[in-house]
Amino acid sequence: MMWTRLSAPLVLLATLSQVAALSAVASKVTEQAAAQVFARLADKKLLLDVPGAGTPEMKDCCHGGCDNCDYSRVFDEMNAGKSKWVACYLEQEHSDGRRHEAPMAAVFGDDDEVSAATFVERLADLEAKPSMGAKVADINSDYDAEAVEAVFYAISGGADSVGRDEWAAGLSRVTGEEHGAAWRPFLNGLTK
Repeated sequence: MMWTRLSAPLVLLATLSQVAALSAVASKVTEQAAAQVFARLADKKLLLDVPGAGTPEMKDCCHGGCDNCDYSRVFDEMNAGKSKWVACYLEQEHSDGRRHEAPMAAVFGDDDEVSAATFVERLADLEAKPSMGAKVADINSDYDAEAVEAVFYAISGGADSVGRDEWAAGLSRVTGEEHGAAWRPFLNGLTK
């Protein structure tokens, strides 16, 4: 392609309009919308993909801080009494057979890809559970499909649909979390 004096400004203008479109989508995400999504996708369990996960040594470790133990401060599973994390994976399995399927897997179902409209529709069918961090009033408010769609676009990077791996990567990118996002990183990543 031959560059002319006009082509560089046009490329810059096209890039700026894409950035503006993404910013507009992200700015529509409210705390209430984030809470509605979080309450449907958060879970009490999170499996971490760390070195040694699922090995007998990791499972048998007391995690008490012993100086001679490689796993003394490393965990491969987190559990809470209430829904606390939105997993940055759909399915995770350790070598010892422990397995976790994130609630987002139900949104994908058997599909390899989910569109914004499908996300909004299927998410509405999931039960909103009391979750650590999110306000109960926001969780129990009327389901706002347009606001939930804005959450989808923020996580998808503005794409109209995402695949299974793209969803996990987008959630990690938005929240800055590798394994799963608690309420505050989830909210901050969506509303920044």
